[in-house]
Amino acid sequence: DNGSDPYQKGEDRVDHALPRGNVHPVSTHCPIGREWKGVPWAEVETGFLEWILTNIDDKPDINEAAGAELRKRSVETPEAVTRRNETRLDKPSKSMADFAREITNATNVDQLTVIRDELADYPDLEPGLRAYLTARQSEIT
Repeated sequence: DNGSDPYQKGEDRVDHALPRGNVHPVSTHCPIGREWKGVPWAEVETGFLEWILTNIDDKPDINEAAGAELRKRSVETPEAVTRRNETRLDKPSKSMADFAREITNATNVDQLTVIRDELADYPDLEPGLRAYLTARQSEIT
């Protein structure tokens, strides 16, 4: 290869092959997260990709890669979910990350019971979080 790879390091690198403008070169693997670091974007859990878009503001390349992967999966981005939920004023919306944070921060079984009851209103999130909630309950008791 004569330098056509924009990610190639060393003297053979061709700078004009790098994307221009607001496009940032991104690795094919997730560069952050205790569980997801080094994992190909295609294998990263949807909830973590959504978390990235919601919480990572200072790394546009990572944010862009997570959004691109969600679009590949035809999953709504957090921005699209937010726009949709803003039109539904009757009930606040929570993300998987919100529930996971609450489960992690719970200090007793009563708090986990309240979370479990609320989670029933989110059937799309419930299966993945129920196992975590059960494991957390085992840790507390």
